[in-house]
Amino acid sequence: MRTLKEKELAGPADTNDSRVTKYGHRLAEAFNFDAARFAILCVLSLRGPQTPGELRSRTERMHKFDDLSEVQSGLQRLMSVSRPW
Repeated sequence: MRTLKEKELAGPADTNDSRVTKYGHRLAEAFNFDAARFAILCVLSLRGPQTPGELRSRTERMHKFDDLSEVQSGLQRLMSVSRPW
């Protein structure tokens, strides 16, 4: 957790009703991801390599892609991201 905090990939969650500090991810903020790229990254992280069609159907709850070209565009933008650390 300490390493993630140093890289600004995690931090305290905004909950005031708990005695224990809770943490949340900051991946989208750290890389300035929009909902489309974040949805693709989440599904790829959970399920591994997939076709654009599979990604489109499996990201539907997080982000609705109109067509496969949007998914492919999101994948291209993810591949161009450089690490901030």
